[in-house]
Amino acid sequence: MPIKLIHNSVFTGQEKAVLLTIDGAAGGMEGNIARAFARLYPECWEELVLDIAYPIPQGQSRCYEIDEGLAEEENCPYGYVLIASTLHHLDNLDTEQKCQVISRALTSALSLTAQKGIGQLATTVMMGGWRLSEMDALNTMVAAYQAFSHINPHLPTLNIYFMEQTKYQAAIKAFPKLVQTKQV
Repeated sequence: MPIKLIHNSVFTGQEKAVLLTIDGAAGGMEGNIARAFARLYPECWEELVLDIAYPIPQGQSRCYEIDEGLAEEENCPYGYVLIASTLHHLDNLDTEQKCQVISRALTSALSLTAQKGIGQLATTVMMGGWRLSEMDALNTMVAAYQAFSHINPHLPTLNIYFMEQTKYQAAIKAFPKLVQTKQV
């Protein structure tokens, strides 16, 4: 299955699962997209937070099922939330190490979604909160997806969302043949 680049909010799609980033060392250190999820779906987030077992090693992901009734109450389209431990507040990592963390976390998330039979996974570019360039992070994600697809041919479609038009256009320019593109 392919990677799709989409110009829209990550919360506008109809995927069965969304990937959110956190600092896996302890609760309360979520990324911006996880915090946006918490604002949009506060009851789902509260239930999810109770299930997260810390610590989650850096570069690992965990999959949590959202209660169907609760999701329906809050109009939350997701049946699953994947939590990726990519943020950190202590370690100093160089660019290569940051990219390795992103690669491992995405591969872990893809493996979990494949095991659950999830067909599509929504995410943003996983920059890890480190001021890693968006293109470095996107290159890492595409490379990780492609490498893992050779090992596991049953990967979900990875829908990568971009809010900013300029970043979306740069991504399309960088991946005109490797990535199927879709604008919503």
